[in-house]
Amino acid sequence: MSDDRDPIAIDAGFEIVAENDRVVFADRQTLAPAVATWVTGGIGFLFVANGAVQAAMAASGRSLWALAGGLGAGGVVMIFVATRIYRVYRDRRDRPIDQIPDRLVAHTAERTLRTADGRALARFDELRIASGIDMMDSSRGLMRIVTMKWPKGSRRIFKTNGKDEIERVVNELVRRGIGAK
Repeated sequence: MSDDRDPIAIDAGFEIVAENDRVVFADRQTLAPAVATWVTGGIGFLFVANGAVQAAMAASGRSLWALAGGLGAGGVVMIFVATRIYRVYRDRRDRPIDQIPDRLVAHTAERTLRTADGRALARFDELRIASGIDMMDSSRGLMRIVTMKWPKGSRRIFKTNGKDEIERVVNELVRRGIGAK
């Protein structure tokens, strides 16, 4: 993309970016690796800390060295796994938006929604923009979503936990002529 990008909304791995005569909808799919990094890193840290406590207790004759070594080694392995998962997260986060394979592109001049490879999905007058709550997502509480629907399909195009942000995104897309509420 060129330098005249206009980010409409960015949150939870989803991006909506306007550029010239198009609006790009991308899901970077960063939420799962971010959560996995925090969980495995946290468990690894707890294992290492517990191993250090066990080693201190072993030095005073109140514990087993094997337990301390096992916890410490387990913690190091978990932290190693966390760093590998973080690399996946970072790769997805830093990838240019035009290299995200599963993105949608709304061509405002043509008034057409297309896939990344150029296949037409719908005309703007066939698009509907809906907002709702994702009851199945427990990553940061109840997440609010924006879904774009057309006669032969639909796609979640944005996700956040702010009601005002959802309303702003929907209104901005409708203002640009991309679908109706």
